[in-house]
Amino acid sequence: MKKISVKTFEELKPVLAQKNVKLKNSEVIYRVFRSQKKQKNLRYDLTILYPKMLGNEFPKTFGHYHKHNEPEYYEVLKGEAIFILQKPSKDFLKIKEAYAVLVREGEKMIVPKGFGMTMINPTKKELKVGNWIDESVINVYDAYQKAKGAVYYCLKDENGGVKFVKNKNYKEVPELKILAPQKLPTQLLKLSFLSQPQKFSKFLKSNKLFSQIN
Repeated sequence: MKKISVKTFEELKPVLAQKNVKLKNSEVIYRVFRSQKKQKNLRYDLTILYPKMLGNEFPKTFGHYHKHNEPEYYEVLKGEAIFILQKPSKDFLKIKEAYAVLVREGEKMIVPKGFGMTMINPTKKELKVGNWIDESVINVYDAYQKAKGAVYYCLKDENGGVKFVKNKNYKEVPELKILAPQKLPTQLLKLSFLSQPQKFSKFLKSNKLFSQIN
């Protein structure tokens, strides 16, 4: 059954970098259109993230983990995206790895097992992103709400560009690595890894999925 989820400015307030942002509470920041396609036990969702600044912070999704650490597949259909990926220790406020993955239109990316994800629109254009996920996956938002967002905030700098600022609500914050997605091997394009990640573990390591940008 198709379902539309709407995230307003008011609902995003718990994870914003700034408190005094002047937007209407009812302002829609992004919409998620769920179950646009089906493939066996997989579901295809579509997210549209509008170019509405949140003070000096670029528009973003709330951020979430998966209850059982499952991977997820994303493709940027329109615009450009930054994905903030973070891997926590047992204490979710102590982050072991943190990446900013820059994904251009037409590129595909996988969120590896055990990582949380926030998606950001750093442009003045609408961002449209599709994703495949196993239907059994449960999104968990509590950790992001308690930490007031991802481990890094993505803000507009003095020249109108992008800068990343550490979220001081975390106890341990690693240096942020700026990455780009590698071209996915054919073994992953069949999407079986979403339901059986253990069978594809050698392909789902960070150094196989991403390249560091100098």
